Amino acid sequence: MTESLEQLRIAAALAHSVAGAQLRLHRRNGPPVIVARSEVADIDPCRLRQIVAAYRCPMQQAAVSRVVAVEVLGSLTSRGGDLYASTKRGILARWFVTFLGEEHVGGVLDEAARSVGAGPTTSAFLKVDPALGVTVVSLLADDLAEREALDAIASHAYRSCVIDELVLGPDPADRVSGIAPLVRSRDDRS
Repeated sequence: MTESLEQLRIAAALAHSVAGAQLRLHRRNGPPVIVARSEVADIDPCRLRQIVAAYRCPMQQAAVSRVVAVEVLGSLTSRGGDLYASTKRGILARWFVTFLGEEHVGGVLDEAARSVGAGPTTSAFLKVDPALGVTVVSLLADDLAEREALDAIASHAYRSCVIDELVLGPDPADRVSGIAPLVRSRDDRS
């Protein structure tokens, strides 16, 4: 269940954060569940986020444990692993979700931008979601000439975060029973 729960946390954060993102949740029994902000959806991203965030409730654990695979669809295109791309109105975006906190991810992004050489139209935004225990990272460039640099920065930052999760993050078993301690709400920081 841990692997499925972590994948659901990542997918729920993406679907909740990225316009046009869709998910297909494959269940052990029954047809897939479509998550989207549209009339064809079985459930919307906000409701999925609530369900996944409340996974400590026994009824929610049963729902989460029935999911055997998650597909990310819609406006997001896989760039390998859990790194995704989208384009909207000429703005290029790269997305990933990490269990690391905002300050740590900010340092990783700064280092990635320095090592690759970020262009003047490249920017990054972090959205901490304490309910899911994740940080959503979006890297943007509004110039097609920046695509190569954007991809390099996103890949570098994503790989660094994955490695740091392995080295610094809690044991995956700890993630099942609560929010990863490296992501805290702003109220918890002092």
